[in-house]
Amino acid sequence: MLSEKYNLKYLSSHSACPHITISSGKCVSRERFKKAVYSCLPHCRPITIKSNGIGIFVKEAPVIYIRWFLSKELNELCLLIQKRLRNVWSETDKSSSREVWMPKSTLALKDTCYDQLPLVLGDLNVYNFKQGMVVDKLTLIEMESKEIVIEEISFN
Repeated sequence: MLSEKYNLKYLSSHSACPHITISSGKCVSRERFKKAVYSCLPHCRPITIKSNGIGIFVKEAPVIYIRWFLSKELNELCLLIQKRLRNVWSETDKSSSREVWMPKSTLALKDTCYDQLPLVLGDLNVYNFKQGMVVDKLTLIEMESKEIVIEEISFN
């Protein structure tokens, strides 16, 4: 709806799939990265997370996203993954540092404007964003000019 009605296409043309980024950066080695991720799996189990609605980052181009409650289970999963991955990054993304990280799924990025924001939010208001979602897999995504799914790993 956002791309057709409002021409908000940046995210859909650059993102592999809707997701919550837990940790990101420049990898020392893809093999070390995958090994670190796989070392988390014995400790991972499906969890249900709940949304608490839509959020907006006020920037030159506003960022619209789905906010997720940071439950104890989601926090434990994030801490585990971030701890295991800390030695595979040569450089980490600022947004995935513990101090600023928040669970969110971005809906619109870079091609939004404040003039259209009330219309976009009005249309999004018809959706029930206060519901749950089961997290039962990790998706490894590589970002070059756009995101590419490397692998999806289901929790056992």
